[in-house]
Amino acid sequence: MAITRKKNPKSNPDRSWRNLVSVKRRRPMSSVAWRRSLLSVGKVFLFLALLGGSGYGIWLGCEHFQNNPGPVDLTGPTLPVDSLKYATDGVLGRN
Repeated sequence: MAITRKKNPKSNPDRSWRNLVSVKRRRPMSSVAWRRSLLSVGKVFLFLALLGGSGYGIWLGCEHFQNNPGPVDLTGPTLPVDSLKYATDGVLGRN
């Protein structure tokens, strides 16, 4: 059981050391704090740039495939197998 002080009815409950307003001043940021805050801002901008670049790439891909319908050929233009002509340099045997 804790011992508590009796409340005095004559004392003003509004005046106490707990109600004193202290003047708080902002301390200047150190170089490490500046670096951390700038790195965090840079990370946010980098994330937004990557997100925007990805969206732009997807949009360009959709535009390209809408304007150029047809099969997607990732290897480039090729000739049909029927049009290939084989040529030799003369060395075909074991001799």
